[in-house]
Amino acid sequence: MSKLNLEISKNEIELQVSILPGEIFRGEKGEQGERGETGERGMNGKSAYEIWLEAGHSGTIEDFLNFIRGEKGEKGEDALDFFSVLTPENLNVFYQQAREKIIV
Repeated sequence: MSKLNLEISKNEIELQVSILPGEIFRGEKGEQGERGETGERGMNGKSAYEIWLEAGHSGTIEDFLNFIRGEKGEKGEDALDFFSVLTPENLNVFYQQAREKIIV
């Protein structure tokens, strides 16, 4: 079961969160409300390319795609391999190899 704990002291605020994969915090489902009226149709927005041009850039759509794509970076570490949570029961809870098992 997931946990959320907030402790507030004079000089410190500590938020402790422990969420198991696939779990979310959700309250009980309420009654279905009445259907609202259909709103007016909105205007079409600008494309990311158009905004890029307005920001002072110039070039083709391919230039824009190359700009936002950037250089290939190094492979990063998986956050779940190093995620740690402080809990009252155990100050260091490490989720190592979280896709296979959780070590608590």
